[in-house]
Amino acid sequence: MKPIYYIAIILLLLTPASVHFGYSEEVKDLVKKESPDKKEKLNKKNIKEPITKELIDTNSKKVNPQTNTNIQTVKHVQDLSDEDTEWSNADIFMVLFTAILALFTIGLWREANRSVKITENTAKRQLRAYIFARLADGEKLFPDEINCLSVPIIIENHGQTPGHQLKISTFVNIYKNPLNETLDPPNFQNGSQTYLAPGQIIRMYPTLPRSLKEVEVNAITSKEGSFYVWGYLEYIDIFDNKQKTEFRLYSTGADFTRGELAYSLEGNTAT
Repeated sequence: MKPIYYIAIILLLLTPASVHFGYSEEVKDLVKKESPDKKEKLNKKNIKEPITKELIDTNSKKVNPQTNTNIQTVKHVQDLSDEDTEWSNADIFMVLFTAILALFTIGLWREANRSVKITENTAKRQLRAYIFARLADGEKLFPDEINCLSVPIIIENHGQTPGHQLKISTFVNIYKNPLNETLDPPNFQNGSQTYLAPGQIIRMYPTLPRSLKEVEVNAITSKEGSFYVWGYLEYIDIFDNKQKTEFRLYSTGADFTRGELAYSLEGNTAT
């Protein structure tokens, strides 16, 4: 819980206490106005000043007016003390109620704030760009005019908003099975940046920079080696967040003979 919440709770708790303190001071001021002798008597509960014979008019059997005034003053102070005790009990209830209400309100605020963040994150996931790479539908590996193998790759934005500053880095090579080597990392320095709208595609043809040797073809068809194509995509979504995609496809055995590729178990990730 943030410190400001504790401050708010303390202020709520101190508000009834300050009212109670002011009310108690009224009783104390009234007691101070009485004489020292009477003040000592007022501090004792249920004490009444005795009515002496000297203060009683024997003819009329009535209490002396001065004594009657003193008795009424004592009763008034005692009534205020009783009311003060009752107010203290009410204060306790008010403090507890206010504290519970404050905690409940803070809990509702935190839950509402959490719901807003969840909604915002959901909206971002639904609206952002999602750019992936795949083998072109119905197309296969094919040799170019100098007999170098090329791979028809499609880069497509599957999201609902554009991808900005899109950078693409692709590679093609042959490796032995199983793959124990580290593939080349992305190289965006020599590439250009582009913009990809929702549903828009980019066609690419990563190509092996040399002709395959017969020994390499035999190794691939016998599954001793594989033909790999892999790459990296990097772009900025509409919320100014950097996103990355990695893809890796390979071909070996009968798939290579048919010119087909499959996704590797590793090397296919996206943010």
